[in-house]
Amino acid sequence: MLIPEVTKAKTQNDDNLIPLINVVFLMLIFFMVAGHIEHSDVVKTNPPQSVNEQALQKENIAELLVTEKSELFLNGESVNADNLSEQLKLASAQSQSIENYSVLVKVDEKLDVVELKKVLRHIKATRVITYFFGH
Repeated sequence: MLIPEVTKAKTQNDDNLIPLINVVFLMLIFFMVAGHIEHSDVVKTNPPQSVNEQALQKENIAELLVTEKSELFLNGESVNADNLSEQLKLASAQSQSIENYSVLVKVDEKLDVVELKKVLRHIKATRVITYFFGH
């Protein structure tokens, strides 16, 4: 009776590559997901380049988004331009410190300057708020 001889197959170099490929794909997926975890605006706008180098504090801040069609969104909620001053006054009254209350204005680059001036007049009417442009 013949006993079959057990021989070890030579390991190929490709076998060591498979775990590396798995790790690379897992890292790729991780960075794709992690790169998109950030607060996004209610409406997509394309802001102009900012030249403001002053740092904005993250406390006591309202975010005003102005679209190309002059639609206003205050902290993610749609706001009528006529009620903007009142809404900002209410928001500043609810904040912890009225003296340091600020509005971050995000404006689409295609918005007409005349429309922007109207929005800024409404903000100025609150008289308790400083505002910054940013993106």
